[in-house]
Amino acid sequence: GAEGAGGGAEGAGGGAEGAGGAADVISGASLDWNKPGEWPSAAFDVAVGADILYSDEFPAPIAAILAAVLRPEAGADGAPCALIADPKHRTNRGAFAQACASHGLDTAESDMPSDASITLITVSRRQGSSSGDVTPQKRRR
Repeated sequence: GAEGAGGGAEGAGGGAEGAGGAADVISGASLDWNKPGEWPSAAFDVAVGADILYSDEFPAPIAAILAAVLRPEAGADGAPCALIADPKHRTNRGAFAQACASHGLDTAESDMPSDASITLITVSRRQGSSSGDVTPQKRRR
């Protein structure tokens, strides 16, 4: 989750082949979106975040981290994606969608099935897009 101004995102990777066939493997990481040198590269099938777009400083670095950490291509279990839960009263979803687009990511919004006051944002790679340039934009003060 997000932790103060430093921020963070969590992800889970899945789908590893075991000796007896496909086995599910789940791993996680807490990532500071302001420290791109510490991000794993194209490591996750799924990234999950909740209430992380609360500051107008966060859409660009969060989009950058997703572009960096999501696997570049679909695997046997499907395409990599991020699921972001964002309270409807927040106002940074448009900026987040634009930042994602600049990194070759598409976004789709829907109501959270269990709570209509939450928007569920699904982020996926645009067809033919790879991780590309993922350096977050400098903060403007």
